[in-house]
Amino acid sequence: MVKRLRFIIPLALIAGFFLYGCNKKDKDQNQIEVGSVSDLDLEKIMNSPYSELKPEEQKVKLENQSIDFLNELKAASSLQAIDAFEYLVELLDISAPQIDDPYKGGGAKNTASSIFDLTNIYAVYTWDASKKDWTETSSDSELKLVFPSGSKSTSNNASLSLKVTNSNSTITLEYDDYVGWNPTTYQSIYERREDIIKLPNFAAGILSVDGKEIAKIEVSMEYNNMSAIEMDGETVSGSYPVKSKLLITTSEGFVYWYSVDGTGNDSRVELQLSKGNKILTEALFAMDIDFKKIIDEATDNVENLLELDKANVNGYIKLMEDLVIVYQIDVANLANEIDRIESQYNSNTKQYYDQITIALAEYCKVILASIKDNHKIADLTYTTKEDCGWWSCDYYISPFIKFGDGTEVEAEAYFSDGFSKLESTWKDFVKAFDR
Repeated sequence: MVKRLRFIIPLALIAGFFLYGCNKKDKDQNQIEVGSVSDLDLEKIMNSPYSELKPEEQKVKLENQSIDFLNELKAASSLQAIDAFEYLVELLDISAPQIDDPYKGGGAKNTASSIFDLTNIYAVYTWDASKKDWTETSSDSELKLVFPSGSKSTSNNASLSLKVTNSNSTITLEYDDYVGWNPTTYQSIYERREDIIKLPNFAAGILSVDGKEIAKIEVSMEYNNMSAIEMDGETVSGSYPVKSKLLITTSEGFVYWYSVDGTGNDSRVELQLSKGNKILTEALFAMDIDFKKIIDEATDNVENLLELDKANVNGYIKLMEDLVIVYQIDVANLANEIDRIESQYNSNTKQYYDQITIALAEYCKVILASIKDNHKIADLTYTTKEDCGWWSCDYYISPFIKFGDGTEVEAEAYFSDGFSKLESTWKDFVKAFDR
């Protein structure tokens, strides 16, 4: 499975690689439409009545829905994009084009602005099977790899094309750069440098086989301006990202997207994976925190960047159309309570861990629910466990699952038994990718 799923790594690298840019001006192509996740009433779900099903009956329901999810996802094993990416990785293992050389294009020195400017590495690289190497031709519009789509291909019938569009936003780095040693004073010599990095607002990558687009990755970014921040002799100023979107589509109907929005008081991260018209999974992560205020305050005290413990966090993870994990975390009060506990109790005692479990129960609430049945399946609870030897005891916190009939089962024990069909389906799922 590891070999089969290696395409995920280059996909992630390519998506991150899009964050570096060149000059384009077609703004009409710079918009990504990703929709939004389901608008669930999290408070209502949290307070919904318990299901009347017994814990063992819940196992059957959980197992069946998990099997349905894996069966839907197994179709991804036959994605043509996986075959092409997998073979591309094999070719790159044999020989990789020097597409990350910051000196390409006449760069004077290895600066941040030269490294992060994709114009320095735009070119077309074509696989030469006889030399087992890449041949390079110039390009001022894209970074492109042309290669066989698989080991049985007799021609370079696949291509991966990457393009980036710059925004008007930049980030400026000022720092002391080491340039040598003064043998007279026995001191290092530094020069003040300033690097201005262009920030992209759009990037797209297209994977094609036999002239047909089989996968596409799109990324967009939006920025806010910030005042200069001083950190250990270095200065950062310019812009910072407040919105980003990523969209991956395949010719077989799989769509994955995520959206990050940090422009308001309620910063949100949303993501969704679908196949055709069916949503396989989606998630929401929301914080009632104003990142702009934090960035602004960091101009006076950089430690304010770390003050995220004042936020409340809530959201959900939904599987298919029914099962949903909902969480609500009062980070501010949880942090205050932990500070109080640490000031009053020895951290090597059972009393300390008992107090932590009480705080988690109060301020870190997680449940599993059925949307279709409008019932809560179980709560996540916390219990202090101990592991005692000859001379002392070690304590730790173990998660438990609490059902409507009052039954509480250690999470590890509950999920370690009674899911034989799911285990078999998982093995088939792994085997589908490992071919």
